[in-house]
Amino acid sequence: MVIKMNQERKVKKNIFSRVTSRLTSLPMAFWIIAAVILTILELVRRFAFGGGCLLKDIFGVSCPSCGMSRAFYCVLRLDFSMAFYYNPAFWVIPLLCVTGAAAIADKKRRKLWAALFGALILVIVAVWIYRLVTGTAV
Repeated sequence: MVIKMNQERKVKKNIFSRVTSRLTSLPMAFWIIAAVILTILELVRRFAFGGGCLLKDIFGVSCPSCGMSRAFYCVLRLDFSMAFYYNPAFWVIPLLCVTGAAAIADKKRRKLWAALFGALILVIVAVWIYRLVTGTAV
């Protein structure tokens, strides 16, 4: 009887740990999917209706990703100096994708990957604030 109860506890604990591990990876996956969807919607809006940044049009202030599309276009042409001019944090986006995917896949080092993901987000925010303060936003 005692052995059976211990086995039931182990099964319940194992199920609980699987559910919690999936729930902890949900926020990271949500942000990655949200970023991809918002990027697609912004590209459709820009090419279908013309215009620049939606936040800049509404609030008059550049967003953290202003110039990112132009920067990636320059990267495709191997013009890295112009890419850096349009948005100095263009190189962070591929790293965010890699660290986000690694945080979801690597269960043992998920906290490390999540911390790196957060640090990369801080780089984008720091570049954005610097560009706003110095007036170099494109």
